[in-house]
Amino acid sequence: MPSSSSGARHAHELSRQDWPAAEKRIHGLRQAKVDLPGSELELLLGWAVFNNENHPEEVRSNAAKTLWNRVVQRERGGPHYAQATYYLAHAYRMDGEPQRALGWVDLCLKSSPEHVQALRLKRLLSKAEKPKKTEDSTPFGRVARSSAGYLKRLLAG
Repeated sequence: MPSSSSGARHAHELSRQDWPAAEKRIHGLRQAKVDLPGSELELLLGWAVFNNENHPEEVRSNAAKTLWNRVVQRERGGPHYAQATYYLAHAYRMDGEPQRALGWVDLCLKSSPEHVQALRLKRLLSKAEKPKKTEDSTPFGRVARSSAGYLKRLLAG
């Protein structure tokens, strides 16, 4: 955690699940180049974006997955790798893609065998039947076309 008060506030907003405020604060930290490693900021920003209901669901999912994939590429074996792979597994599960989710869970557990959240998700995915992916049953089934610009701006930062 950074020593700056703005860094402490982003952790507070995340813990309160104030996703819009957390997203805004983390964007500010990213632009100010606060003393958190870039991977940690992208990991946290991805989680805030993923949960921020002010954006269309598909845009949130795609933006978060892009951020977490960046962390995975940079961190291979690093301190944020397991959490990024877990978040990707969670996102693919929510997108109605259990097989892809299971692949990410396996990567997470390979790097961190005691990752409690990943162990739970693996059990859940192993028990679940393959759901049919339909627009009505998939949380990220609908998206506003006008939100593509948001995704570009988010990933450019």
